[in-house]
Amino acid sequence: MSQKSSPQENAAPAEKRGMNREYSNRLLIFLAFMPCPFLHAQQTGSYQPPLTIAIVNKSAVVADQDVAQWAAAIARQVHEELAPAWKIDANVVFQQAPPAGAWVCTIEDTDVGSVTTGVPMGTHTVLQDGTPACSVNAGMIATYQLGSVSMPLSHEILEMLVDPWLSSVTFSPASPPTSATVYLREICDPVAGYGYDIDGVTVSDFSYPEFWTPGFPAPGTKYDRLGIVTVALSPTVHSYMLVRYIRDYGGISSLESWTYIWGSYCVFGPC
Repeated sequence: MSQKSSPQENAAPAEKRGMNREYSNRLLIFLAFMPCPFLHAQQTGSYQPPLTIAIVNKSAVVADQDVAQWAAAIARQVHEELAPAWKIDANVVFQQAPPAGAWVCTIEDTDVGSVTTGVPMGTHTVLQDGTPACSVNAGMIATYQLGSVSMPLSHEILEMLVDPWLSSVTFSPASPPTSATVYLREICDPVAGYGYDIDGVTVSDFSYPEFWTPGFPAPGTKYDRLGIVTVALSPTVHSYMLVRYIRDYGGISSLESWTYIWGSYCVFGPC
């Protein structure tokens, strides 16, 4: 059977090439962020609320009494502020022996030698069995007087809840259509330099879903808990975001490596 070309194919080859290139970009994004099989299984089967986040204290510079107070404040933050905005909830507890099925966030004293080594104050990751987990380096924070341990603890717990498998991204097309930016949806990074108090405990500011929506929002749209952000998809001062760029090189789309972008000082945020 012979194949017949459609009128659109004959009349608008340039438009078709543009459509094919856009499709290539979308396919490239899909392949780049397609999760591993065991992660996909966890995404579709294991994240069933109510969820428990168990904070475990292995640090010599942090008292258990303080951790218990931090856990109570972060639990309030999750229930009363994160849940209404992101429709995600969890029980946050301080428990040295985590219950079965809990996601664990560990406070520890990692020997980094120097802050210049690039070891972060906190991080969240996925364990070999597909379970999300996070940690905060209290030893480094205390050694270099980097502020309260409770703020990065809040930061990592909130991000782990919203993007537990490090697979949530926002795609923002650019001009020309063969270029684009892919943002890793880490909700505290764009406002990482800012926090606020709950019951005397410093917790991290966090972005709202509206922050991750490209375009022009309605007047009065709030992008984050503190109302600091003024531009969507743009980090505030002292804050950052992790992105990948899609570039066009002679008609071939290339997905570049992850890179950090930093908030412009005194341009889009407070100084």
